[in-house]
Amino acid sequence: MRRAAHEASVITRADVEARGDQRVEYIAGRGVRVCHPTVAEMNQFRQTGQPSYITWLKGQISQEWIDMALKDAAWANKEVKK
Repeated sequence: MRRAAHEASVITRADVEARGDQRVEYIAGRGVRVCHPTVAEMNQFRQTGQPSYITWLKGQISQEWIDMALKDAAWANKEVKK
């Protein structure tokens, strides 16, 4: 069951990533200004926003779930970059 859930998650994430450009083109075509941040800008955004978000999240769910989500997100990001 866990293997199937993992495989489904990897496939779903790849599909979402593949459709990203289509979604951006769609909204840009309707007049939305689209920003394409650099790696450095994204890292700065994460460093600025993530601590506040995690602080807020701690009031919503237990630390165990936060730790698990961060661990899984780090793993998924590595998998996508392969």
